[in-house]
Amino acid sequence: MATVEPGIARHYEISGLEERILAALADTGVDVAHLRAGDLEAVDEFHIGGVAATRDLISQLGLKPGARLLDIGSGIGGPARFVANNAGVDVTGIDLTQSYVDIATSLSRRTGMADKTRFVQGSALDMPFADAGFDVAMILHVGMNLPDKAKLMSEAARVLKPGGVFAVYDVMRLKDGALTFPLPWASNETLSFVATPGDYRSAAAAAGFSVTAER
Repeated sequence: MATVEPGIARHYEISGLEERILAALADTGVDVAHLRAGDLEAVDEFHIGGVAATRDLISQLGLKPGARLLDIGSGIGGPARFVANNAGVDVTGIDLTQSYVDIATSLSRRTGMADKTRFVQGSALDMPFADAGFDVAMILHVGMNLPDKAKLMSEAARVLKPGGVFAVYDVMRLKDGALTFPLPWASNETLSFVATPGDYRSAAAAAGFSVTAER
């Protein structure tokens, strides 16, 4: 993975992204000097389904106020802010791309969410967190960039408290056939690791998880 990660991080780099987001919001009449988390919902969630998918996912998690949630592959922080704002939890996000971490931190500060969210740079396969530090973890469209699903699951299991929940919302392979590149998550086949639901189930079971729901 060490040889793949720099290419993945570069794939997601977008020059001047925060400035472009703020300019686009201003063009729609948003007062960017007094941003609220909800003002960003149309632009800070990159996964399929956007904020509606995030809302659906967290509705299944039974989150309690004050819980600690880890967002693995947190991007520019949209899901983290949404969950913190709507479920009253404390959210830590980790992302491979440093510029995303910087933008996520800045946008949380601009929206008054800095006390409920924090973001760090790092690999999902070797996370800089202590064991058993989180109640819940989630990934939203991240696994297709991770070649080692078993390591993803074992790392998630390590940082979760006993009985913790790991929610996975990912692009998965449902039938055979070649992918046509570029794709949103990969410019070429060397950066893409789409797996089947069965692959995820097997990796989860090996890490000690039990699948409680699947859609």
